[in-house]
Amino acid sequence: MSKTKDAHKSSIGEMDANKMAVITYIGGGVFGFIPGLYYFSWVVPLVIYILEKKSKFVKKNALQSLSLQIVSSVILFILYFIVGGIIKKSYSGNPLSYLSGVYTGHSFISDLATIVSVIFAVVVIIAMIKAYNYQEYTIPLIGKFTKVLKKNLDKIVDNTKDGRK
Repeated sequence: MSKTKDAHKSSIGEMDANKMAVITYIGGGVFGFIPGLYYFSWVVPLVIYILEKKSKFVKKNALQSLSLQIVSSVILFILYFIVGGIIKKSYSGNPLSYLSGVYTGHSFISDLATIVSVIFAVVVIIAMIKAYNYQEYTIPLIGKFTKVLKKNLDKIVDNTKDGRK
């Protein structure tokens, strides 16, 4: 069950915190649909997380968006490059099997990647709706990863504030 937060402002442009939280998800999602930039979809939520100074609500949503982008990038990287490479290599012995099998294998990987992308899109839409309504929401299955990410990012951000490297 999710709790509702009171309406408040973000420190970034004094925008409503719920709208800034939604931008963290949209920013990552927009990069996700641009070929070649998908693996950089984590930049927008990371920048918002670092720049936000006032709203814990915005920071939490930025972290969740960042976690989603990292997890989806890793999964799709594994699908395309590792599984795709295994399928391509397994058909490299016989030229006739290459002609029929690689296309079937790549088609399967593309279909699987599409399913994964749709699942992530649905999760992002749910998170955006919850954020817009100022509801505290933890995305299932990435909660622990988000906590570890927060701990490590806070160390990095705190070190740069003090002038240490």
